[in-house]
Amino acid sequence: MLSCADEALAARDPLLPDLRLLLDADACRSLIADRLGWPVQLTPRYLRYKPGTSCVLAADVLTSAGEQSWLITSYAAESAQKVAKAVECAPEGSVLIADPDRGLLIATAAADRDLPGLAALHDRRRQRLLRRLLGQHDLVVDGPQLRTIRHNPHRRWVGTLRATNGPQALLRAYRPEHMRASTDAIAALARSELGTPRLLGRHKRLGVAALEFLPGVTLAELGHPDDRGRDCAGYRSAGVALARLHACTGLALAPIAATAEVTSVLKSSRQLARLIPGTAAEVKGLTDSVAARLRALPSLQRPLHGDFSADQVVIGDGGQGALIDLDSARLGDPASDLACAAAALFRDVVLGGCSPERYDRRLRALFDGYLSAGADIDMDRLATHEAAHLLRRAVEPFRLRRTPEWAVAARLLIKRTGEVLRAGSLSGALR
Repeated sequence: MLSCADEALAARDPLLPDLRLLLDADACRSLIADRLGWPVQLTPRYLRYKPGTSCVLAADVLTSAGEQSWLITSYAAESAQKVAKAVECAPEGSVLIADPDRGLLIATAAADRDLPGLAALHDRRRQRLLRRLLGQHDLVVDGPQLRTIRHNPHRRWVGTLRATNGPQALLRAYRPEHMRASTDAIAALARSELGTPRLLGRHKRLGVAALEFLPGVTLAELGHPDDRGRDCAGYRSAGVALARLHACTGLALAPIAATAEVTSVLKSSRQLARLIPGTAAEVKGLTDSVAARLRALPSLQRPLHGDFSADQVVIGDGGQGALIDLDSARLGDPASDLACAAAALFRDVVLGGCSPERYDRRLRALFDGYLSAGADIDMDRLATHEAAHLLRRAVEPFRLRRTPEWAVAARLLIKRTGEVLRAGSLSGALR
């Protein structure tokens, strides 16, 4: 059953007749079971929506054969030829349901046409590709299993390569034209003493890279709501690891474009206006304020993670934190990383994954660890970047599909943006 916000969104986009289907996990599950003739369990993971054009849902689907990552795509009513073309280009066995008249395509992740490396990892080229990526590193590549960690359709896929003795490597598939910049950043950091994952190999034409798999658990997985000491220790370790990155010199990282963050905020603002038209005026006012403040900040060129949050830190057996997922590492303003973490934690609060009390405790521990390592925090810069990241994350309740009340969650993130702009970073009180 659709929420009121989903019903309203579908009603505003008659060109996508199956938008309602993709917004309703139960309806998706029923259709798949009816078409394929066997029961399935479906968990939405990510939704990419282009109004009037297409919508694609990445979902974990469990059948009697095991769990796979699937893509469920709806094209505009007049775009049936896109389904036919997608079927023609898809690897053998990857298409599960194709309905050109309806503009509907359901396939495994291997059919993601913008990530050609995924197809190669699932067809006869797989062993040869893995040996090219991993052969010189003495890793097991015979009979491995791939497990999807995250799939952002048509943008990026992340998974583990598992053998009989556990994870062997982390694999990443990119759009080929985007791979070099991302993997160059990973390689540059691996040459430092930060303990970040090594780049084991890459295939530029296919857009696939293999990285060292760091043992441990991510900070997000470590979460111990009932063990305050252990919970805080993990976040303090993350703060120390981040401070060490920000203090590094001589890293061959590209600078962030001066307009990049403003452009990203403007893009999110337009998306929010389409998703929740009633917020358009408020969001425009906030966006204008955020953009003006970003443009007024003097430039800084220090190493930063670029997408820092609790799931970007691995805590090893010794309790030390190591940074991962460094595709976005660049030279820029270190306050942006702290702001990104604060915004991600607040998003978890509005989505029900973190209580306000845990938010305060974790953010305080992160800042304590960061400051204990000799770093400093510019509160004005933090507030500006925090407002920017909150606006950017306001679209995530819709995309992540964790709650039918995504519009309420988005409005809370929008409200928080205004509070930060008026009062300064609310994280400052936690120091």
